[in-house]
Amino acid sequence: MSVLIIVVSPFIYDTAAVAWGLRESSHDVDVWFPQNYPASASLSLEFKSQDKAKIYATSDLNDKQIGSKTFTSIWLRHRLQISESSTRAGFSDAAFAATEADHLAQATLHLLSPSSMWVNHPRCNEKAFLKPLQLDIAQKIGFNVPKTLMSNDPNLIVEFISKIGGVAVFKTFNAAAWETSNDNCFQSMSTLITKDMIDDSASLCPAIYQEAIAKQSDVRVIVMGKQLFAISQDSSKTDYVDSRLSRRMENPDISPVNLPEEVKSQCLQLMEYFGLVYGCIDLALDKAGVYWFFEVNPNGQFLGYEEICPSLPLLDTFCEFLVFGNPHYLRKQKRPRVRFKDFLKSDGTQTSLAWQQKHTQAPAKHIYQD
Repeated sequence: MSVLIIVVSPFIYDTAAVAWGLRESSHDVDVWFPQNYPASASLSLEFKSQDKAKIYATSDLNDKQIGSKTFTSIWLRHRLQISESSTRAGFSDAAFAATEADHLAQATLHLLSPSSMWVNHPRCNEKAFLKPLQLDIAQKIGFNVPKTLMSNDPNLIVEFISKIGGVAVFKTFNAAAWETSNDNCFQSMSTLITKDMIDDSASLCPAIYQEAIAKQSDVRVIVMGKQLFAISQDSSKTDYVDSRLSRRMENPDISPVNLPEEVKSQCLQLMEYFGLVYGCIDLALDKAGVYWFFEVNPNGQFLGYEEICPSLPLLDTFCEFLVFGNPHYLRKQKRPRVRFKDFLKSDGTQTSLAWQQKHTQAPAKHIYQD
């Protein structure tokens, strides 16, 4: 059987790397780019009496048909949502066309190879993306969670910030990026905010306000099945509230870390509650040696950490996890067959660019934080 990779955004190079890794290990892989649908790609469901639905979708660089194949695993790299820009409809019809196309696409995900291991299943992803629910469950299973307010009420926000010392960490629920008139980009991120910065404009958009933790390090826990990789980054070496944002620019020093058994258990409990078989859990270790929970990202990136710390066998483990096709996967200690550095040395850059050029209207715009 084959592994299916659903590439919602070809701007992310890890999908090309995983496809390369699977093929280097002599495993079949299909790639579906629904981003081109419906403008330049097709998707069809056919129902016949007493028969399961047949699925036809344009796939891969060679425009193969994924049809009704059975896959060992399906990696849904990002949440799938068909946008107005994905249609060829006129301005007045684009919203309706996108809604109709999205309806068919979402149904297809639920009908596609039901026996496969999903990484992660759409219904699990949608639940896990809800940050208020994440914090509620994290508290119930014993994680330490910072004092938090999620609100668009300016009065409540000012009152909350006052109670926690006059300064809070400001976060958005979703990542967002904007282009300015001179073609520069900036991205939403965690930042410090004082109560004096809150005015009536806060009512226009709800956000997350959280007490600042005196961190000694940020810790990312990458979970693949039952396999955990914990990676620590010194928070004292950057001015960023979230030092992970700076890892490629000013603080590339990261190192594997052994988590306490209790924290490992809490991470796996969190994954099990949401039905996730893969995810990146963001923690912090404070100066008193206490771990704090911030969030879990069901689609978090992981290969950047192997790029910085080549001893981490993340690409090889993820490929093996997809081939294994079981949520109880646990890596056996052995020499990695595929490494991210080998992907980069081979055709990594060319492959990533080829995916972008074939499956997007314009080349990717990379965003850097100032």
